[in-house]
Amino acid sequence: MALRIKVCPYRLLFKHPFGTAHGLRDGTDALFVQVEEDGITGHGEITLPPYVRETVSGARQRLRSIANARSWTLEELLQGLDMLADLKDSPATRAGLHSALSMRWLERTGRRS
Repeated sequence: MALRIKVCPYRLLFKHPFGTAHGLRDGTDALFVQVEEDGITGHGEITLPPYVRETVSGARQRLRSIANARSWTLEELLQGLDMLADLKDSPATRAGLHSALSMRWLERTGRRS
């Protein structure tokens, strides 16, 4: 069965907002990433504070592009993750997807405690 990638945007609210020269920071935009294969899921998170170049819409588009490019297996995507052009300048998106794929792999191999 092919790997499926789902994303869910949310805003992570800080317990203690803080001020910077640019204004009050009360939270950070983020995306939950879920990968599913054979009914087993892995989860990751992409956090996108304002000082990184990535955006929620850009991260969603990159993940959509990867998911629609071909029918991936877990191993193929894990092995090829660092070579994907869609993730070249997107370290937060790559890290969140890598976390989700790693968690899925750990679930399958029974190595997650």
